[in-house]
Amino acid sequence: MAEIHLDTPDIPHPPLDLSNIQGDILRGFAKDTETFLFFRITDPAEFRSRLQHIIPLITTAKQCEEIRQKIQAFRHSKEYKPGERLPITELNVAFSARGLEVLGITDDLGDEEFKKGQYADAEDLGDVIKEWDDIYTQTIHGVFLVASNSPSGIEMLIAKVQSSLGDSIETMAKVSGSVRPGDQRSHEHFGFKDGISRPNIIGYTDPIYPGPKPILPGVILLGNVGDVQEINPPVHKERPAWAKDGSFLAFRHLQQLVPEYNRWLLKEATRLFPWIPSKGEVGSAAELLGARTFGRWKSGCPLSHSWHKDDPDIANDPQKNNNFDFGEDSGQTRLPFAAHIRKMMPRSNQPPDRLPFQQIVRAGIPYGPEVDKETEEESTVHDRGLLFVCYQSHLGNRRGFSFIQKLWANDPKFPRIESSVPGLDLICGQKGDLDRTMTGLHQNQQERESIAPRFVVSKGGEYFFSPSLKALREKFATS
Repeated sequence: MAEIHLDTPDIPHPPLDLSNIQGDILRGFAKDTETFLFFRITDPAEFRSRLQHIIPLITTAKQCEEIRQKIQAFRHSKEYKPGERLPITELNVAFSARGLEVLGITDDLGDEEFKKGQYADAEDLGDVIKEWDDIYTQTIHGVFLVASNSPSGIEMLIAKVQSSLGDSIETMAKVSGSVRPGDQRSHEHFGFKDGISRPNIIGYTDPIYPGPKPILPGVILLGNVGDVQEINPPVHKERPAWAKDGSFLAFRHLQQLVPEYNRWLLKEATRLFPWIPSKGEVGSAAELLGARTFGRWKSGCPLSHSWHKDDPDIANDPQKNNNFDFGEDSGQTRLPFAAHIRKMMPRSNQPPDRLPFQQIVRAGIPYGPEVDKETEEESTVHDRGLLFVCYQSHLGNRRGFSFIQKLWANDPKFPRIESSVPGLDLICGQKGDLDRTMTGLHQNQQERESIAPRFVVSKGGEYFFSPSLKALREKFATS
């Protein structure tokens, strides 16, 4: 087994078979709306027999790329009208560890977090179990990811899946989300543009824009070059051969308390930024405080490039919007050590032998209504948030979502900065109402601020495995 050297990302590897990889994994579906259909297998033998009728419906990574090309061509055609959508539907499937057991698939995939499931991992993730929705406290065997650009497309595809599988499954819940309207389309409910810092995957991403070092495909896909078993020393046993081109899916149902977050910004901004004293400029002070909690302005412009004001031109320039490494800011002048993007991707604040393996592909979608009268009431009335999805070749073992959540987002001492305790990630750090402090919110860099309210509440989730198309045909389905 060849040793992987992190300073040579151009290690030879076979080309990716995009026809064998489920479509949501490498880049995410092209979608306006998405439903997660959670199910329990009631008749394993019947399910495996009927699964052969579902496999032709599964959208591959190759088909996802073709769909994106068709959408671009449609938007540039003479027939296109603003706001018009090209009808599309996309489908993927993934299984929990309990689901694999029910199907009689007992091979060890080499991931302890996946094996025990997210409910058993919840306390270590910092979740408050009593806040979980009931669906996630039950045994879930699998999930269908159903995406479209219309609700009718979703319902049509779900009906086809349920008809094909019949009584072999029990539908436990349908959890749905949609992109936000208008100019907020690519923004989450706090208002910040999402999905900018996607990993550059060698052999797939083209073009590769400046930013963090590109990763080998095995960081996301099991059994490929860069998968964890190829690191010396190995941290677990070899993967089973059928797991190649599959990926672990971490699903999280995250409620966002938007009015509470906005209220906190307005309240604290004038205290933290007294050089913006005018009442008419409180909004701009609040925007600065929000940017310092995220590490980017709402446009997506990173504070590393423009720390005192938003710059949409930088935000919209792929040559610049992810091209920084925090090395230019040894203190917290430009942004705090505990800013969300610095916690999630520490770049030069992380030892160089680790970072290329600690990246994930995010593919979630917002859910719930827009904020309206709640802004006046300053408290959440209607449920909204993010249906978070990410993919990786390992959930823990110093690499994937579970590791990042526990040892980066939730650890007030991370990143390890001499003579500094950065604090909690105020956006996704989960510690209940405990230890909610952060330094660097303003330029008195070491002064610790206590943040009383939570802005994100975990409602639960589960860990799944998304098999390759070959595995679905040869390992999961029977004729």
